[in-house]
Amino acid sequence: MLTKDDLKEIRKVIREEVSVESDDLKSDIKFSLLRIRTEIQHLEDRIKNLEIRVTKIEKRMIKLQVRFDERFDYLDKEHLKNLEKIERIERHLVLTPVS
Repeated sequence: MLTKDDLKEIRKVIREEVSVESDDLKSDIKFSLLRIRTEIQHLEDRIKNLEIRVTKIEKRMIKLQVRFDERFDYLDKEHLKNLEKIERIERHLVLTPVS
């Protein structure tokens, strides 16, 4: 049978082992946390760069849309002018309108 002193020694050894394992686990957790923070920082930087690029693209798209609208308005006005001219010519030559 085990004596009280034997049990105390067993407890002492178990405590020491648990303490060592606990310290190792703490160290692993700290290292993992540091690695995760580094990864998150890297991702934040990449997201920031993407946001900048998207903003630039949006600005370009707005400029292109304005140009397109201006050109479309111009062509639309020219088309209307041409229709008026055709109608005037048809009236002058007494032609039936083309449908």
